[in-house]
Amino acid sequence: GTGINYSIKLTAIDFEAGTLVSDLDACIGDTVDLFNSIIGFDIENGSWSETQFTAQLNDEFFASTVLAPNTYEFQYRVEKQCAYDSIVANVTIFPLSNAGQDGSVTVCLNQPINLFEALSGVGNLGGTWFDPQDLALLNATPSASSIPGQFNYDYIVGNGVCPDDTSLVVVNIEATCDYLGLTSEQLTGISI
Repeated sequence: GTGINYSIKLTAIDFEAGTLVSDLDACIGDTVDLFNSIIGFDIENGSWSETQFTAQLNDEFFASTVLAPNTYEFQYRVEKQCAYDSIVANVTIFPLSNAGQDGSVTVCLNQPINLFEALSGVGNLGGTWFDPQDLALLNATPSASSIPGQFNYDYIVGNGVCPDDTSLVVVNIEATCDYLGLTSEQLTGISI
């Protein structure tokens, strides 16, 4: 037998699934474009797939409307002939911010107030309380004014992804009692 020689030509397959820029954050109900997480990708012969099936992926668009807040993993894979390249990106879904339900409380002059107890419903902790002059409070237990009347305190909470939520607590300060136990009769005759 005589040997038959064949020639083989090797050529590089040039394609790229991309480079991760950053994982994505989304507020529940948002739809995100997964291509916002990568750069330098080949669009031809590439497709996104889910690691955990959610039925919410449509091409590169991921809808978070019916999903629980969690982190979901996706792979972009480019295939050419017998080779492929892939990259993984994550989308973290955040729940809506919840400051609780508006409320009100009636207190005496100078009485400490627990503003959280005046709210109803289940709200997120970690927000900021604002006094009637819209100044941030250091804690949620200010003392009532020594002036009777109605005062509004706002609670604003957010997670940095979803819009902030605000609740209002109306504090009614009665003129008929003083937490410090002072009465107008006791103050008669005192001069400074």
